[in-house]
Amino acid sequence: MTADTGMQPQRHPCDATLLAYATGTLGKAHRLIVEIHAKSCSICQEAIRAAERVGGLLLEELPPTSMTPGALELCLAQLETNERLPSSRGATRSTSHDEAWSALMKGGFVLPPELQNLRPGRLRRLAPGILHATLFSDRDGGLHFIRVSPDFAIPRHSHPAGLELTCVLAGAFHDESGRYQAGDVSEQPDCDGLDHAHLVKADPRDGCICILAATGRLRFAGFLPRILQPILPF
Repeated sequence: MTADTGMQPQRHPCDATLLAYATGTLGKAHRLIVEIHAKSCSICQEAIRAAERVGGLLLEELPPTSMTPGALELCLAQLETNERLPSSRGATRSTSHDEAWSALMKGGFVLPPELQNLRPGRLRRLAPGILHATLFSDRDGGLHFIRVSPDFAIPRHSHPAGLELTCVLAGAFHDESGRYQAGDVSEQPDCDGLDHAHLVKADPRDGCICILAATGRLRFAGFLPRILQPILPF
């Protein structure tokens, strides 16, 4: 992300998403978006702490439940196994790993530490002015790195398959709901319908670098993007 300017992000995940994060029900891709945003957002930090406190109080009110035989032994064995696993923190990264990130990070911004151990896929040009790499993908969704050149746009699309979160790392973009700059999060809910489609256009001076967490595939409104959908990564 760009150097810390001391500015508070102005666009946030909704309360339901923050609650899902606090209760551990968000998938990894969406969790990373929330973590990177919340690191510089005192408003969301407090909302997450409040949700965690409420969750703790609800747990205290639940009646005790007996454990299955051997549950404690299984838990201790798992902890011992995790302690023996090599940690990725501080591990030496391969040259190819660093080269992959260097190809993505042109522009001089600092990579958020939450992303440093991910291994980007191949950097691809999806359309004129739009570069993309998949950071990872699992059954809950994918995390994508997108760099959009100044004044270029991601075609109008909707989100029929699930929640989409986009966090701006550098530059800015705007859509029908307003402007998003470094640290801001755009949230597009599960919604199938072109009346809810949005067009994302990068800042005319600096362009935009962002990460996007999406469940399933987007639905594009234009004819050409729909034709190309089978070869697009989301």
